[in-house]
Amino acid sequence: MIDEGHKMTTKLSIDFLKDLNPSFIIEYTATPRGGSNVLVEIHASELKEEEMVKIPIVLESAMEWQNALIRGIEKRIELEKDAKKIKGEYIRPITLLQAQPKSQDGHTITVEQIKDFLLERKIPADEIAVKTSVKNELLGIDLFSKNCKIRYIIT
Repeated sequence: MIDEGHKMTTKLSIDFLKDLNPSFIIEYTATPRGGSNVLVEIHASELKEEEMVKIPIVLESAMEWQNALIRGIEKRIELEKDAKKIKGEYIRPITLLQAQPKSQDGHTITVEQIKDFLLERKIPADEIAVKTSVKNELLGIDLFSKNCKIRYIIT
């Protein structure tokens, strides 16, 4: 079974699958490539009817990465205020921020830059966690616990 199989297009990945000698391959993807044998097609309206997705989905863009982060911080705070009004189930919104790997030319937004930006905005360090291939500050943390303070995860 392959999730997001449309991304497996390199010769190496295809050869790897062939070397496994599978009886069959099931590919799950929301964006099938040409020639895919689509068995099931579900439209967003059907997902909405089943209450599996909330529509409308609002996308925003910003020219500067800092503005996008500020908007994300504001939205998370807004969602947490709304969640506190809900009786019963505990909900703590977490913002997931995807950094870029360090590059030679220095034109990427790294984990360190994002963390520094959050700290400059007076976000407590114990509300920020880093989860990368090199660093895992989520190890042993129960994100569902009411005692967990994490509100921002940088990947």
